[in-house]
Amino acid sequence: MIDREGVTRSVIAAIAKVRELDEKNITLESTFDELKVDSLDAMEIIFEVEEDLDFKVPTEQMTDLETVKDVVDGIERLLQLNAEGKLTQPTYKRPGGSPETDGGASAQV
Repeated sequence: MIDREGVTRSVIAAIAKVRELDEKNITLESTFDELKVDSLDAMEIIFEVEEDLDFKVPTEQMTDLETVKDVVDGIERLLQLNAEGKLTQPTYKRPGGSPETDGGASAQV
């Protein structure tokens, strides 16, 4: 399992890339308001983290986050739940079809 330091590095690197900021100016206490991260940026950051960690982050679970630490804590909890086998596959209905899984993971963080 990826440790907290690895998750933190991944999240900070993703924020730096998406917002074109220097990583050393981003801390766990940095707020999204301070970093000028909007909802579109947040989605791009999650996509970057997913790619880096090779882990599907259920975006519906990543709401009401205000700081970099909130994101790191949320992803860390999801990784732990995944390691314990406690995440479930969310389902959605395809138009005119039966429920399908989207390959993602779902759990409350």
